[in-house]
Amino acid sequence: MAGNTSIPSLSSYATALVILPPPHIQQRINAFRTGNDKSFPRWTAHLTLLFPFVQPELLPRASSLIREDLSKENIPPFSIKLDKVSRFKQREYDTVYLGVSEDGNLRHVYDTLAKVFNYTGRPAVPHLTLGQAQHWDNSLTFLHEKGSMLIQDGIEWEMCSVVILRKSAADDGKMEIYDEIPFSLNAPPFLPVAITGLLPTAYHFQSSNWSPSKPLPQRPSGLHIATFNILHDPNHSLNDRFPRLLSTILGVQPIPDILCLQEVTDEALRRLLSVPIIQSTWRWCTHDPCNVLPDERNIVVLAREDFGFTWEPVKLRKHKPAALISLPNEDHSPLIIAVVHLTAGLQAIHHQTKLEELNSLIAVLQQRFHDSPWIMAGDFNLATSQSVPSAISDIFQDAWLHIHLFEDGGATYDPRANPLATLTMKKDSSPQRYDRIWVRHEKDLSVTSVDIFGKDDSGSDHNGVAAHISFGTAEIMTTDTSSVAPVTEQVALSNGDDEQLEQFIRREGGFPTISQSESRSNVVSALQKIFAIAPPTTKTGKEEDAGFTKLHSVVRFQFVPVGSYGLQVDTQDSDVDILVVGNISPKSFWSLARTRLRRSTSRLLTGNPSDKTDLPEVLLRRFIKDASVPMMELTIGTVHVDMQYCSAAKVLEVWGQLKVLPSNDSVFLLPASSLRTLNAYRVQLALLRVLPISSLAAFRLAYRALKIHCVSEGIFSSRLGYLGGIHLTLLLTRVVLQCSPGSSASQFIRAFFSTYAEWDWAQHAVTVPGLTNSTSYSRATGREPMVILSTEKPTQNVVQNANQHTLRVIVASFKRAHSELSAGRSWEDVCATGGICGYTFKRALQRHNCFIKIDLSIWNSSTVEARAWVSYVQSRLPHLLVLLQSSLPHCYARLWPNRFVDANDPGDLATGLRSFYFAGFDSLTSSNKSKVQAIVFAFEDELQRDQRYYDPSNMFVSVSLVDSTHLPSNITLPPEWVDGDIDPDDESPDDAEIDPLDDPDAEEAFTFLSSTQARKNRPPALRGSDTPHIPAAKLRTSSDIYNRIMWDRELNAEDYVIGYEDRFSGLMETPLLNWKRDVVDEEFVPFHRVMHFRRRSDGLLVWDRKNKIDLIFGSGIGQQAP
Repeated sequence: MAGNTSIPSLSSYATALVILPPPHIQQRINAFRTGNDKSFPRWTAHLTLLFPFVQPELLPRASSLIREDLSKENIPPFSIKLDKVSRFKQREYDTVYLGVSEDGNLRHVYDTLAKVFNYTGRPAVPHLTLGQAQHWDNSLTFLHEKGSMLIQDGIEWEMCSVVILRKSAADDGKMEIYDEIPFSLNAPPFLPVAITGLLPTAYHFQSSNWSPSKPLPQRPSGLHIATFNILHDPNHSLNDRFPRLLSTILGVQPIPDILCLQEVTDEALRRLLSVPIIQSTWRWCTHDPCNVLPDERNIVVLAREDFGFTWEPVKLRKHKPAALISLPNEDHSPLIIAVVHLTAGLQAIHHQTKLEELNSLIAVLQQRFHDSPWIMAGDFNLATSQSVPSAISDIFQDAWLHIHLFEDGGATYDPRANPLATLTMKKDSSPQRYDRIWVRHEKDLSVTSVDIFGKDDSGSDHNGVAAHISFGTAEIMTTDTSSVAPVTEQVALSNGDDEQLEQFIRREGGFPTISQSESRSNVVSALQKIFAIAPPTTKTGKEEDAGFTKLHSVVRFQFVPVGSYGLQVDTQDSDVDILVVGNISPKSFWSLARTRLRRSTSRLLTGNPSDKTDLPEVLLRRFIKDASVPMMELTIGTVHVDMQYCSAAKVLEVWGQLKVLPSNDSVFLLPASSLRTLNAYRVQLALLRVLPISSLAAFRLAYRALKIHCVSEGIFSSRLGYLGGIHLTLLLTRVVLQCSPGSSASQFIRAFFSTYAEWDWAQHAVTVPGLTNSTSYSRATGREPMVILSTEKPTQNVVQNANQHTLRVIVASFKRAHSELSAGRSWEDVCATGGICGYTFKRALQRHNCFIKIDLSIWNSSTVEARAWVSYVQSRLPHLLVLLQSSLPHCYARLWPNRFVDANDPGDLATGLRSFYFAGFDSLTSSNKSKVQAIVFAFEDELQRDQRYYDPSNMFVSVSLVDSTHLPSNITLPPEWVDGDIDPDDESPDDAEIDPLDDPDAEEAFTFLSSTQARKNRPPALRGSDTPHIPAAKLRTSSDIYNRIMWDRELNAEDYVIGYEDRFSGLMETPLLNWKRDVVDEEFVPFHRVMHFRRRSDGLLVWDRKNKIDLIFGSGIGQQAP
């Protein structure tokens, strides 16, 4: 052994002493390690001798020592044979490796090298790592099986050297060869080793073998591409199906230049590539049939001779890679074909996972192949009814919809027609267009034809899709337009330029940025992690799940995006609305939500690394619990989120069928509060169901353009009686359904203004054809100047805050836009760009000569209190307009729906603590001014007397009638309050850290709302008891009576009136259907002031608070329900 002086220590993880197999063995094993070994591709396939090794600067000394001692040992070359599969058990996972049974020679080498460096640690276990898997997970069995396949034909080579590896500073930290040291200085010449197999290679068939090869650049004018999921299912053997699969593949006409296959197994690949006609037709392949494939279900791509390619896998998640195929082009950037097989499943969480996978792939394409044309093909597993976010559909064009316009005929998974699909389907038997081909917009790719193949008997549960794509503009070869209705004369308007329209929308912030889209796409998964039901732990950190299992088995939630994000029309300024549907009571859910959100925040703030999670920062900004629909305002990372909850256990039980259930299904017989919340999602589903798929992209583009117009015009604020997202959606949907499915966004916009500029709002309600039942709605004449009806029962007017003042402004804006578009002005001119404080705003200021100004001043307050105060003042502004309408019916005020600050005051501009609202008049006579002044004083007094929100010690409000000289000369919007305040707890300190699921009394504390069957299936301790309708001394509440009459099919809600105590007029009655439950509604009356319910037809009091009469439920001293 070398002298003991200057022996380097083994302390560096940047170097290693290893044994490298020959390149062809590395290639074979690395092909499998791609998707299974976390150290790939930093390390090639190897057997470790010493790691960590010496510091990089000491490598020359270490190399010299090794050479000297190996030369003294004079070890002859010997054979290494990897002939067993084993594993190391580690803390978080098991490492599966290939080992050596006869390792005497290897141990001799190891002992020699250990002595060189005075290493006396653990003995060597010669191993070549294949991958890692969780303890006792199915993937552990998978690795063992694949390892056995690798050694089946033998892995053996002659070893005559050791290799020193060093981490590269320039190549993402990959380990590179520093030195190769032979066993003996006098050994015969040998072939030096090299690192290979870290980059996948394409294989070319020649001379009866599939060999690694590189393609030559080509100049094709187009290509035929086909995609086909050939099915891997242990219950349906490949041997029985292979002849039919082969017939289906060979039957595609014309022959595909690129053939993309999914769910390919090792057996399927070997059998396919051994067929002579396959070898002669497609001479390029992503995989060598002699290698072991990295996954159970793999993507394999075949190509014809003139379409040679290079390729690489892109990991979307474990065992879910995409294959990026690159076709070199002599004149242009390479054509990129991304072949996918996305996560299966139809639930919302699965859909979200698929979108995350697509977003990850698109990010790679944009980063690495920004200037290249892209094609994406494969099994997307997207249900026909599931929409694609605009951030994706704006990039890709769906080949099927481009040619055929409709979904009809495009299903590739149809249990009704495919016997295998009948056997592999889960619950939903509806046809699905899982397999798709997408092409990138604006990159000289033209889809000229697309067809389904394998309809007779494909040998799989899927059919395939084939398309012809030309490079450059081309005529469409096959188009079926027989079912496309012609555009009627009313909406047959100029097509316009949607490309310019989109550019304008992007400039105005009408599309979210890429980072915003990524952040918003993570909201649902973040909430799912926060609300994940996990066993509580003891103080020692051990799980205590004995009493938890019962709760865990019944508490269920579904998280779904609704609103603009759900419809994929969100802009840079949009919040994300999330609906949570669960089977516990609202009180229990909000208690759980507070605790989980607080716990999530504490994890982020703690200094304990073990408490860290991959969650973004989550803060509860505000809990609006007194509204008719309670809501939590959250911030998740940089995203503002409004979260609502619907308690509906029956709905959860049929969640997978929710999209196809009729609106009158009994599952929707819910309390009014639950149905009101759930309808946000039901309306979304209904609209996506009736809107033609081919019109969705144009619909979304038109919506964004119209929203920009409404914001610029100051008519976008549903809370103040103008238009909101739901109103704009319903108005536009009606117009889109009157147009051809192939109409452009420009056509939709022109049709929108031509329709609603002349709409008779006083006489007609806006409905969505095929969805809205207008006959069930009774309009309150005089109190509802504008009616847009909801699509789901109960049929309601969704613009309840509208009044004559706001309607007048809306109509004037529509008429002006229609006139300007008809005169040929551009959309940018019509929108009068400049945002909220742009041209339209300045024009309004110049036109008005008198203003009502509402000044707000705040000091020494948290932003939570400030937000609550500002929100309350804003909610009362429609009441100001109602007061004006009552006293001055022909004098109109123009309320601007924004809070403003003086841009010339640095303090106001920086803090927003002094701000104002205003409403302008075109003109006011002296007599009218005095009446307005009286209304102004009364309104100011009303705001100051409300002690729930107004605290004179730290805030002030002043309402005054002023002329234009009292408005600041430079007006702008206030800054957003971001000082970190969060909603304070309203719980006692002792309860602050108790999670309802950790509470030992949780079984009694939780209220479950479930169906009868679900109640029977609960553990006995959780079943509770149903409330029988038995006469009792206690009277059922007025809200119970209201809900029963509203939703019981046996009771006619139109036949009932509510008697209530008015604070000024005494006992009053109103039709039950006119009852207002929203706290911000001008006619809101709390239920504790309800005195009786009376039936109109016979005058019978069916519920009376004073006399404790209840003929609905039979409580109090009642007899029986009528």
